[in-house]
Amino acid sequence: MSFLQPMGLLLALALPLIIILHFRKQQVAEKNVPTLMLWNQVLREVQGVKTRSINRRLLLLLQLLIGALLVLALARPVWIASWHGEEVTIALDCSLSMQAVEGGATRLAKAGDELTGYLATLPDDVRINLVLLQKNSRLVLEKASPDEVVERLARIACTSEVLDMETAAGVLNACPAPRVVITDKELPLGDKRIKVGEHLENMGITGGTYDYHTHAALCRVKNYASADRTVLLQLEDDRGRRDVQKVDIPAGREADVNWPRLDTGAQLLRVTIQNQDLLAVDNSFLLPVGDSFSKKVLLVGESYYLQQALASLPGITVQSVDRWDGVKDQYDLYIINQEPPAGMLPAEARVWRLNPPAKMLGGQIDGPAPLTISPGTLARDLESDLQGAYVNKCAVLKLQPGYRVVMEAAGKPVMAAADRRLYSTPDWDNTNFTLLPAFPILVDNILAWFFQDEAAWLQPGDQIYPERDRALRVQGPQGFNAALEGIPVTLGRPGVYQIMESGQKVRTIIVNPPSGLVSGTIEQSEKQNKNELTGGVGSAGLLPPLNLQVIILVLALVLLAVEWQVYRREL
Repeated sequence: MSFLQPMGLLLALALPLIIILHFRKQQVAEKNVPTLMLWNQVLREVQGVKTRSINRRLLLLLQLLIGALLVLALARPVWIASWHGEEVTIALDCSLSMQAVEGGATRLAKAGDELTGYLATLPDDVRINLVLLQKNSRLVLEKASPDEVVERLARIACTSEVLDMETAAGVLNACPAPRVVITDKELPLGDKRIKVGEHLENMGITGGTYDYHTHAALCRVKNYASADRTVLLQLEDDRGRRDVQKVDIPAGREADVNWPRLDTGAQLLRVTIQNQDLLAVDNSFLLPVGDSFSKKVLLVGESYYLQQALASLPGITVQSVDRWDGVKDQYDLYIINQEPPAGMLPAEARVWRLNPPAKMLGGQIDGPAPLTISPGTLARDLESDLQGAYVNKCAVLKLQPGYRVVMEAAGKPVMAAADRRLYSTPDWDNTNFTLLPAFPILVDNILAWFFQDEAAWLQPGDQIYPERDRALRVQGPQGFNAALEGIPVTLGRPGVYQIMESGQKVRTIIVNPPSGLVSGTIEQSEKQNKNELTGGVGSAGLLPPLNLQVIILVLALVLLAVEWQVYRREL
């Protein structure tokens, strides 16, 4: 049995007062009476004296029991059934918000204290499954002893990742019940929850973008605090130029801050919240804007209108050559109008072939043929009918397994896409389609499709994967250095990461804080709502704890009724 309010037991010091008051009531008082005739009746009832003496002692005993029961009820006793050879699952939240510092300690440290106290209430033979809740929640200990959990707890660090609800729910549901969740969030997870931390008084940057055409930077800031806040935002480029804006944000709301007409030439912009708050990790956001972050595209062969469309796209650096001679660099995308020499294209290269090999051709369209775009990813923002767009003398593609049609001429496929490969047969210098606004939009969509697996920036917890036959390393903030060989590398804290090969920089990766504290949703059941805990290890038993307070109060009421009957018999 455990007590939720053990200080209530101090009231037991008042129980001796019951004994003092009881014997004080029985003191004999001397009285003057006019006659002794009534004593004869008293003597006839002398046999009842013994009974009344027993009733007085019983009355004292009942009063002491009632007092003791009231003391126990005020101490709020609970009974946690002992377990023998059973399991319990404990989920510890170590996601982004657990970095918040309150009273000189992080919420993760406070959660560790709660977990250590909770483990002290468990029998030694209970086996524990420990789950870490983060972006990629995982089971780190299975059927471990409390001592093993305490040892592992010392090596657990808080991540900069957002908590993914679907992943967390999937991992927890695969573990045995009961499930105890230790977190600072309102999570509909587990059978019991131990809450740490108060309201998150924090401001965080949740997103940003850069418009290459207008040279404007846009940043979105959220006020997680319980009151309205005035936020100071500083924009700084890699040349040390700064600008500060002030914005008022209501509690729980987001606001956009815009810096228009920025000077060109910067490679990297950094937006920083100048206010102090509980979380520092989401107070900075990086915007890659320079040529070093642009995609390198090689165009082999003449295609004037395609070259012009590529040049108009932001974040793209295009090199045009007439033939393959002299091409030595590696490119992010190859757009080729000529057959490449053997071994020229990397095995995993992204390739857009403007002149497909003969084995992929299946006939010829003579004369003008109307062009249409097939619905799909590459056709977003484009009308299905290009309203008069046509092409002259175009070859027809013979579709291969796994390819999907992107464009048709006279109802026959002339552009098809598959994994990292795009084939098209129209001559872009011999069609009116290149004169329409839809053409650069299509080219932009095509490049977005090629680079869909490479976002402008990543988030903590995202992974980068090794490349075949390349010995790469990843270097990042706070001395991060890992080999990119064999297995993916998980990116931790926000900042700038460099992929290196033989001491040379291959690629720069930006990692920004996530756009919130929790991603995804799951349905919250009525049972989970009823089982919420607000802290303290005593009430977080393995089984639903038996609340003895109600039982003790009922028993005290019963004894009070018995005491009244005994008292009446003494009257």
